[in-house]
Amino acid sequence: MYGTQIADLRLYKQDVSSGNTDPPELLWLLYGEQSTDQTHWIQGQVTLNGTFTLEFWGVVGIGFYSDIALDDILVVPGTCDVAPPAADPNQAGQGISCSFDSTICDWTQDVTDQFDWTLFSGSTPSLDTGPSGDHTSGTGGYVFTEASAPRLPGDIAILTSSEMAPTGPSGACFAWWYHMFGGTMGTFNVYQENNGARNQRWSRTGDQANEWLIAQLWINSTEPTKILFEGIVGTSWESDIAIDDITYLEGPCPPPAICDFSDDICDWSQETLLDDFDWLIGSGADTRYGPSGTSSLPDKTSGVIGGGYEFIDLKDSALNPGESAMINSALRSPPDSGADCLGLWYHIDAVDVGAINVYQLTNGTLSDVLWSIDGNRDDYWWFAGVTMISRTAYQAVIEGVVGTGSQGGITIDEVGFTPGPCNPPGHCNFENGMCSWQNRGGDNLDWERTSSSANTDGTGPAYDHTMGNDLGFYMFVDTVPDPVVMFTGDTADLYSEVFDPVDEACFTFWYHIRGTGSASLIASSLDFAPPTTHTNVQLFNDTGDRGDGWLYGQFNVSSLLEYQIVISAVIDPLTWVGDIAIDDTALFQGTCGVPRPWSCTFEDGLCKYEQLGDDELDWSFNQGLTPSVETGPSADHTTGLVTGTYIFIETSSGAQGDASRLRSSFAPAGSYCLEFWYHMYGATIGSLNIYIQNNQSAAGLPVWTRTGSLGNSWTRGSVGVVDVYDFRVIYEAVRGSSFTGDIALDDLDLYEGECEAAHACDFQSPDLCQYIQDDTDDFDWLWGDGSTDTVGTGPDVDATYGTVYGKYMYIDATNKTLGDTARLVGPTFTPEPSGVTCWTFYYSMYGPDVYTLAFKLQSDLNTPLWSTAGNLGNAWYGQQVTVTSSIPYHLIFEATVGTGELGDIAIDDVDYRDGVCDDSVSCDFETDLCLWGNTQDGDDFDWIRQSGASPTTGTGPLADHTLGNR
Repeated sequence: MYGTQIADLRLYKQDVSSGNTDPPELLWLLYGEQSTDQTHWIQGQVTLNGTFTLEFWGVVGIGFYSDIALDDILVVPGTCDVAPPAADPNQAGQGISCSFDSTICDWTQDVTDQFDWTLFSGSTPSLDTGPSGDHTSGTGGYVFTEASAPRLPGDIAILTSSEMAPTGPSGACFAWWYHMFGGTMGTFNVYQENNGARNQRWSRTGDQANEWLIAQLWINSTEPTKILFEGIVGTSWESDIAIDDITYLEGPCPPPAICDFSDDICDWSQETLLDDFDWLIGSGADTRYGPSGTSSLPDKTSGVIGGGYEFIDLKDSALNPGESAMINSALRSPPDSGADCLGLWYHIDAVDVGAINVYQLTNGTLSDVLWSIDGNRDDYWWFAGVTMISRTAYQAVIEGVVGTGSQGGITIDEVGFTPGPCNPPGHCNFENGMCSWQNRGGDNLDWERTSSSANTDGTGPAYDHTMGNDLGFYMFVDTVPDPVVMFTGDTADLYSEVFDPVDEACFTFWYHIRGTGSASLIASSLDFAPPTTHTNVQLFNDTGDRGDGWLYGQFNVSSLLEYQIVISAVIDPLTWVGDIAIDDTALFQGTCGVPRPWSCTFEDGLCKYEQLGDDELDWSFNQGLTPSVETGPSADHTTGLVTGTYIFIETSSGAQGDASRLRSSFAPAGSYCLEFWYHMYGATIGSLNIYIQNNQSAAGLPVWTRTGSLGNSWTRGSVGVVDVYDFRVIYEAVRGSSFTGDIALDDLDLYEGECEAAHACDFQSPDLCQYIQDDTDDFDWLWGDGSTDTVGTGPDVDATYGTVYGKYMYIDATNKTLGDTARLVGPTFTPEPSGVTCWTFYYSMYGPDVYTLAFKLQSDLNTPLWSTAGNLGNAWYGQQVTVTSSIPYHLIFEATVGTGELGDIAIDDVDYRDGVCDDSVSCDFETDLCLWGNTQDGDDFDWIRQSGASPTTGTGPLADHTLGNR
């Protein structure tokens, strides 16, 4: 248990003699970081009795520094004390800790409130509010406040802990998980009570998204203490509040992933040498803040007056223009990806108030300004993301600089780090939050961040656009009629961050509108020029039902001023019943591209294609499996989901040789690339043919053909087309001998220019396919051909052509030290929607001193996905590795040097395909030798890859077996 943000590890025993009817018994529970480093394993033990099953539960903490590992589980006769002693669930404070799976533990209902917290499991009874399951396992219990009738707005429910003994000198950490999801969410407060006096320690107001969130408080008291949870009903029934997994651990709390300055400045510190004064912890109740000196600012985290933030009081007469205050982060380890994203929310609301600057401090040297903001930003909180690039340990520095004005203040809140570089402005997939997007006042409804799995009432899209499954997140407007909240012309406005002035930019997004009645999705640009009136320009509008799928939207933006994008859902609640959602927003420089006219995913029909009437069969739209077993795809290629659409021929009827033809509209004469995805799986697959028919002649012979089953996967096809006349493309599927012959098409495209190069990298080009050297290793890979410089090691030829002229990448082991490594980093790779990719490559490891070669991902250099070692002889070997990842990544080839100079290692022909790798033996030899290869020693001649008749008349086949043609 090594990591500053570890939650806990638990051991439960289920007594099977009772028929599993009793709740499991918690035997062992250990909180927080226990190991001193990555190699420090700790022995745990506990006495067992009876007939039982055991379950180990690892609970994720507040950040990614919370990995937990188990090894060497052993059950032996006898008894033992709980070890370590802190893991005894009966120790002090454990009555406060509670998972609410069967009881509320040592917590009690307050008798001075209006109603009680309810112990519950599964989804709360009300739609569009509350969790769909508990935090612990998804199937256990939690407590929540039921906001439905007879509850009224403002009603209060209080849950009180038992009395806790005074803490030791280091205090104790009290942590819990909470859920606040609903369009009319109320307020959740946490109080600390000592000798009857209550002090509010924590608060949240309003919708916090449909997910469980963690919070923690450091308790340090010389007196007995109680904790009180207070849930306050919002303006309607959509305001259920839930709690789960309370823990109480002696000692300080681990640093939070995001610091909200509610109690202190977390693991940040005041600069003592480079600035002039200190940041202050304040709250909206501090009347010194604001242009008039009396305004109150809600903090960003809780949204209420009284929440904490860091601020600079410009009314302090001792401050002079140009003076600054700095806070420094704790020293951070070098980021695994080479970069971290520092996120912060800031508030500046007066002219000449000053500026906020962000720097990076490395080895005592302060960088140039990485990000800066000044001037009046209106009375709102704004988000900024600053990328920190470092190969060594560093600190982030946030500086507030005093301006010439004397009104207002400079404020920051919710400061934290996430691994990897920050999103570009405007880019958000909503998987880890709302990025810089915000709901504002002045409208009737709010956008809510949610997932399809959480929308248990059946509203919303069936899957998000980013991940393509029901666990991915998107932004959603709840339009279930509520007469208390909704009136004619209801609107939900979602505001972007402020963008710089631009001559030409393109904003893109995906959206979903499904339902009946009147509703519109509108996008506008909003000039940002406080305190003057803002100009709103409508740039996009789509109205009414658009089906159960994701649609692509884009529009051009041009502004001489700073501006925002506002996305609005406008509905008529008297008629509209349905869903509106958005996902995957992005902003690019330059104008939006014009969609290619012959591009078709079949999600919205046949596009610019038509069925021909001179054939025997028709192409049919389909989603998921085709009607016949053991043939056809199970999902489309575009989305990889059963809800995606493709076209196919159904071969359950008809005769062998019957055909179905799909024809495009005319394309102007020129040079094009025809690109498409096809699926041919089944025991009696016929053939798929492509014809080019110009306006001067008949179609003639096919320019591309495939026959027979090619496996249960989608395959990319492409054909270069050059014609001096206008032409049309004809796709023809021919039925085989039986019903197991379904053929499918998806994602057709025809665009001007040459076809894109195959994604295989054979290293023949000097750009090395955008592979780069890793500058954190010990030496570099080299680009070579023929033999390497050292006799007795390395390949003699490349793997691509088998000649001394072909290129490959290799390491030279000369003048290296045992253990030196060289890493070659691939370009950013974005997986297909399936998230599963099969990578293939060839490698050479020839020489008595050859050590190791490993295939890794840059995000996890400690865990090779494949590796091998030692002298394998003077030959190229094929290898394939399955990588499962739904997010973009960089692959790495890492070679390590052995004890001598005869240890050269080489790689060549890196390629990939969608899906899990097949066995390494299967091959149809259509495009290459797969992982087969000629041996270079011990035989007399080589096998030759051939098509059509063999060169010698009267011997050999006339055609191959796979396609049955020449």
